[in-house]
Amino acid sequence: MILAIIPIIILSYQFYKTDHKFEYRKNIQNSKYDIVVSINGYRIMKKYFFLEREITKKESNIFYSSFSKTGVINPFQFDVKILEDNKKKIILNINTIGNGRTIDSLVKIKTTPNNFHK
Repeated sequence: MILAIIPIIILSYQFYKTDHKFEYRKNIQNSKYDIVVSINGYRIMKKYFFLEREITKKESNIFYSSFSKTGVINPFQFDVKILEDNKKKIILNINTIGNGRTIDSLVKIKTTPNNFHK
């Protein structure tokens, strides 16, 4: 009986912990980074084998679309390139169908154990 209850508790906790928002993930060309976009903004993630670390995040409506059911443009409707990447900041060139071309400079987050995700 207890063995049946434990998975239910674990699954309910994982469901409760998620923010219930729709996100798209896309690899940034010629880099080890991914961009995760949502209706409220975007995050840059760096891949380390089976782990990933959040490099930076920004609240923005660059990827918002009133014509989409999810409110976010699809991954094939935007393109991201890295213009500059150093220890303190990352500069992105973001081209979207709805909002055109945007050059965005983001400050990197310092490495902490909380930045890593499985």
